[in-house]
Amino acid sequence: MVAIYSAIYTLAGIIAPVVMGSVIKHAATPMDGYMTGFIINAVVMVASGLLGLLLLWPNSERARLLAQQAVQPKFA
Repeated sequence: MVAIYSAIYTLAGIIAPVVMGSVIKHAATPMDGYMTGFIINAVVMVASGLLGLLLLWPNSERARLLAQQAVQPKFA
């Protein structure tokens, strides 16, 4: 499972330069391309941050994890 998550995370290192280069290449001027690329980056970051806030509630996650630990048998 950790390897799958690592593989997904490292895809950003491949996808981000390709997308940014494509945006810059197809823009009218390089400056417009950079501005559009940075706006795309900002939108992705804000959306992922909001998604993280909506899906992860620290107090409820902590309570859920502690409840799971109490149910499972503990071995010495």
